[in-house]
Amino acid sequence: MQAQDPANGMAQTLRAQRFELVDGQGNLRAALAMDDDKPGLWLYGAQGEPRAGLTVDANRAMLGLYDTAGMLRAILAVGDDAPNLVLCDGEGNVRATLVMTFSGGALELCDTRGVPRIILRANEVGGASLELDDEAGNNRAALWVAGGGGPGLDLYEEEQNRGLRLTAGAKYSGILFGDWGTPNLILALCEGGPTLMLKDAPTEAAVCLSTNAGQPSLSLYDAAGENSAMMKVRTNGPLLSLSDLGRKAWVSLGLSAGEAGLRLHGTQNQDVASLESRIFGPMMPLSGHKRKLREQDVWLSLGDWGPVLSLSDCATKANVLLLLDTLGGPAEPRLSLCDNGGNRRVELQASAQQPGLVVKDAGSLAEVLISASEGRPSLLMRDAAGEPRLTLDGGTADGPALALLAAGKNSATLKVRTDGPFLSMSDPASKARVSLSLLGGRAGLHLYDTEGKPAWRTPRKRADRALERANLPAGDRGRRDRRGKRKKRSGR
Repeated sequence: MQAQDPANGMAQTLRAQRFELVDGQGNLRAALAMDDDKPGLWLYGAQGEPRAGLTVDANRAMLGLYDTAGMLRAILAVGDDAPNLVLCDGEGNVRATLVMTFSGGALELCDTRGVPRIILRANEVGGASLELDDEAGNNRAALWVAGGGGPGLDLYEEEQNRGLRLTAGAKYSGILFGDWGTPNLILALCEGGPTLMLKDAPTEAAVCLSTNAGQPSLSLYDAAGENSAMMKVRTNGPLLSLSDLGRKAWVSLGLSAGEAGLRLHGTQNQDVASLESRIFGPMMPLSGHKRKLREQDVWLSLGDWGPVLSLSDCATKANVLLLLDTLGGPAEPRLSLCDNGGNRRVELQASAQQPGLVVKDAGSLAEVLISASEGRPSLLMRDAAGEPRLTLDGGTADGPALALLAAGKNSATLKVRTDGPFLSMSDPASKARVSLSLLGGRAGLHLYDTEGKPAWRTPRKRADRALERANLPAGDRGRRDRRGKRKKRSGR
């Protein structure tokens, strides 16, 4: 159908279902037509073979290029989602595609069956990758660069669930082998140092060997992924730790600055025992169920001063201390007992010079001291003010002696001498004194006045009797003499 312009007689519109263009020999060289409601333009060769075709449908526009044999060799299509370019071989098999999607572009190179074997990608976040696939289309190798990160190389097994990964980044470089979700082998170079991990994929059991800040370590993890054992070489010495984290119990063995130590921790993560070899000697503290190691119930040590055993009740500060002092001479065992307030109440010392026992009062200076020196046992009691009140000496030159003291001076003294017992009582404020003795089978009583002069003495000496007679009246003196004579005769 044709319509003409009235002004110049030229046709304005030409409408038809198909337009064909032929050459001088009448061969079809081009056609513009509708095909299934899609407009299309086709170009043909001299022999009538199709060489190019341009079609447009509701979703995309497509340009196809053909070879001289009429085989489609290239397709350029542009749709709503992305443009793509497809290249085919002489058999019509797709051999290459170039696709642009919302996430980036991709170039795929295919084998003769049209299966993609090489894929080159670039995404919108800066990442790029080169993938190599096997004949089944499974990805077997990939070289990639992460957006904002470092490069990586992935090598896959046939099932694609296991493989090898080599990465290099600013903070992390390493090799991973095994299942991708849980690799079995990890060799990494981190900021702190290199790390090698061997892992059991079905469980969380693993072995980890690493060095961080110059401190190499070996860690063993159980099936639950808990660190059950660790051996570490710290800057101050090696450390071995065995733990049951489910029960919060563990054992540690360490060596620091020449001092070795073994520490045991209970189920409540409390230090319950420790064996340490310090510079001054070995020691072993033990603590109770809910104690900390600084609150030892039992302390056993061996130092330069000798072995020490301490038993404590940390809740009440009660303590028993047993030690063997070897400083400055022969070993001297000592025993010390403290009450609930931490006050030392009993001390027992067995020294070569002076073994002794001291019992003290917690609220005052009162104490009892029992000792022995050079074969002389002794007992000393002090009052609340610390003043000596009683002494018992079993090795004096005169024999054993008992003394009662007041104001630091003897108030009463009892001696058992070789020739007989002797008792002396005195007034510390004056010189008054009373003495009672039994010497050589003869009893004696001496009385001294406040000036210390003899006031009475028995048995009396002749001078005492003469002085006494001189001071008596004449009548009494005669009776006294007659009584003396009668006693003398009766004695004969």
